[in-house]
Amino acid sequence: MSATAVTDVTAKTRTGWWIAGVAATFAAWIFLHLPATDLAERLLPRLGLAGYDRLWSMVAIGMATLTLIYVAWREWRQPTPVWRVALALLFCVAISYQFLVVAPIEYVHYPQYALIAYLLARAGLPMEGAWLIATALGAIDEVHQLAFLPRGTPNYFDWNDVFLNATGAAYGLVILYAGGTRRGHANLSWHAMFRTVVGAGVFALVLAPLELAPYLTETPRHTWFRVLSAFEAIGLLGLVWFWVRRLDRRRTQ
Repeated sequence: MSATAVTDVTAKTRTGWWIAGVAATFAAWIFLHLPATDLAERLLPRLGLAGYDRLWSMVAIGMATLTLIYVAWREWRQPTPVWRVALALLFCVAISYQFLVVAPIEYVHYPQYALIAYLLARAGLPMEGAWLIATALGAIDEVHQLAFLPRGTPNYFDWNDVFLNATGAAYGLVILYAGGTRRGHANLSWHAMFRTVVGAGVFALVLAPLELAPYLTETPRHTWFRVLSAFEAIGLLGLVWFWVRRLDRRRTQ
């Protein structure tokens, strides 16, 4: 066997392992959702609701801080669009914090789908494709929860969580590309992206007209949040998609 053939076989084997990692990780998110939730909630009687929420808020803040420190450390010598995207995505996190998250434990969606997008990109998928597939898997996860989980989930399709998943997937790509020689690649044109988002938004609006009253819903914690409609979620997903495409260094430098 020639050296080129051996290299090809090795590359395919490595890709297969990364894809297997994606499959195993996604299966874990699907089948361990309730056991992991039950395990986490064992802390609730011991900590009380305020302490429980404070714990997961601190975990989320710690992960976010470490992510930004890592990106800053990797990018400070050669400023690229990566650190700009990392900061811009904080706007999406802020939207979620202010309007979409019912309890701080929901921030677990960020690392879950950051890992899946990271693994997909390591498997050799184009940057944009990795994000789209990770976001689609996040939506499938929500379908599974709605259809099969008997408790611990709302009785409607949770677009809020889909947006959290998509934002986490974007951060997974930020971590992968930060400071390295690896380059992102946006494989769709901007026109194709725009047509997709607008078309999906119009379709969603026709199927489910936008309801603005009541705009916010009260949570058991006596805070308020917005249950996203499909139309609103598609608009927010388009925003994340825009920033993911900005990771394509060849287009932005």
